[in-house]
Amino acid sequence: MRVEPPSDEAVTSSTDRKASGMTGKAYQVIVRGKFAPLDAGQRAALLARADEHDVFAARFTEEGTVTYERSLVAFTFRCVVRAPAEDAEDVVTGRAEALASAAVRGLGVDHGDLASVSTDLDSIKVRPRDADRKELRRRRAAVLPSGRHAWCMRLLVLGGTWFVGHAIVTAALDAGWEVTTFHRGTSAGTDLKGVRTVQGDRTKPADVAALTGTGPWDAVVDTSGYVPRNTLHVARALAPVADRYVFVSTVSVYRDWPRKPLSEDSAVLPCPPDAGPNHGTDTEDGPTRYGYQKSGCEAAAVAAFGPDRTTILRPGVVLGPREYVGRLPWWLRRVAAGGQVLAPGSPDRPIQPVDVRDLAAFTLRTVADGISDALNVCAPVGAATFGELLAACADVTGAAASFEWVPDDVLLGQGVRQWSELPLWRAYEGVWRVDATRARQAGLLYRPLSETVAGTWRWLTEAGETRIHDRAVEIGLSRDKEQRVLTVWEASGKRTG
Repeated sequence: MRVEPPSDEAVTSSTDRKASGMTGKAYQVIVRGKFAPLDAGQRAALLARADEHDVFAARFTEEGTVTYERSLVAFTFRCVVRAPAEDAEDVVTGRAEALASAAVRGLGVDHGDLASVSTDLDSIKVRPRDADRKELRRRRAAVLPSGRHAWCMRLLVLGGTWFVGHAIVTAALDAGWEVTTFHRGTSAGTDLKGVRTVQGDRTKPADVAALTGTGPWDAVVDTSGYVPRNTLHVARALAPVADRYVFVSTVSVYRDWPRKPLSEDSAVLPCPPDAGPNHGTDTEDGPTRYGYQKSGCEAAAVAAFGPDRTTILRPGVVLGPREYVGRLPWWLRRVAAGGQVLAPGSPDRPIQPVDVRDLAAFTLRTVADGISDALNVCAPVGAATFGELLAACADVTGAAASFEWVPDDVLLGQGVRQWSELPLWRAYEGVWRVDATRARQAGLLYRPLSETVAGTWRWLTEAGETRIHDRAVEIGLSRDKEQRVLTVWEASGKRTG
């Protein structure tokens, strides 16, 4: 929907500017303001829009974009204004503020005073790619002295077509950021409209060198780094053309996961930043080569960008739409089939998965806020239970399913594989006791688990079968084995229900 600008001759729409052949400078203008007091209906309408977007609610118009966070206190309007070179800055910002006012009123609300800043885009385009990063930060600080998330960031996502990367790209586009993705183009994932795609293989130096020529960027988000040596090479190549490196890691880097509760102060697995793909070993229900490798990738990112320009995100279990591993999709399909469902352990077992959309939103926040830290990204300990997860599956699928909760020792005695045959079940103390207090203090928001379940079911029913991934073949208990375990449990005489 287009929001018409006020009928003021000084305000010219982008279409009119093109038709009239107006030339001159192009300015990116960012207008910030506060919402006027909102009544219940206005708040509900704005929050309904917020539910449609994962970081910001956005009203995309031909004139610009209004974004706001769910606090409903302030808003940001971004647009590009073309003006004759002789126009003063206050004339340019005045046009932008008139467009902002019209766009906000188009949301059905009013606003208070507006404050705006403009940037000559032509001066940015001719900026040398190897310009000093401190000067770049100084200029941004002068442009946006207090505006968080207001700058139209330039983001490079390594990967970005399947699950976590796809969610990050979606959130960045919703926020009005300029997004470049770099990937081989061979997976089943697809790029989103509005993304600049650079196809290449991160393991090929020539491809990485070509990628650097398409920068610069405010930040790189690496969702596809798995081998330290390769991550080190890629990060070093990108360090001159990017201001920050965000590495998406995992709680598997911790030495004592999943056996013990942990925080960011817990010891991580040792791995040098230049380690090859064979470093580390797999231990049954303990450290894995995957964890060692990711720990080395973290070290590689810091070695290339330095601690002040590096963000390490350590999510636990990530669920939500497009989950290719298939943990939550398996439970949804099993519950949807109805009947007696084998449920692991106790319905009161606490779990703390993070929704992929909340992980994406927090990733952008760390970029915009310049957070340099290693942060666990999970829901709070005890935020949900396994029983609530399965109840939500039954609710969204409308299935006539009943749950038979079988104790851990019985499942283990029957050879049920933890984490895979019954997804998300693992009988160790530390699995769901990951402290993510620091991330929440830094702005991590998490949605109810029921919303994650509903969003995943909606995606499954709209998209059909999940894309086949190597890891998905390990997920799920066969119906024959499920029935055998249930029969043994019923014959034990220990059932209390």
